[in-house]
Amino acid sequence: MKKWLLVFVVILVSIIISYYTAGYFGVIYDKSFPSELNSGWIGSSGSLQFIRGISLSLIFFLTLLSYSFLFKSKSSTMWLLSPLLLWEGTFDIKHIYIPILLIIIAFGLATLLKKLFKRNSS
Repeated sequence: MKKWLLVFVVILVSIIISYYTAGYFGVIYDKSFPSELNSGWIGSSGSLQFIRGISLSLIFFLTLLSYSFLFKSKSSTMWLLSPLLLWEGTFDIKHIYIPILLIIIAFGLATLLKKLFKRNSS
């Protein structure tokens, strides 16, 4: 029961952090591919940047927090991320390397966090 509570807390915290940082991820995506977010959207460019950035930030923070505090193996984290990766594959197959790159960066940062917490605890 305690494990499920930890899983719920990690997912909830990553969703909250992703909500507040989605705009930044969307702006970075918009600056990298300026013509991708401008075609056919009825609304502001900020709302489209938020929509695009929410999935990217959720992938990043879910990988970072789940591998740092929840799972010991990368395959368990990838199972948790598989629905998001399927969403990214259907949403933007041309730029699928961006979430993959975010996952690699998050795994690297999570490994550093694990080593930092291990060093401080001993």
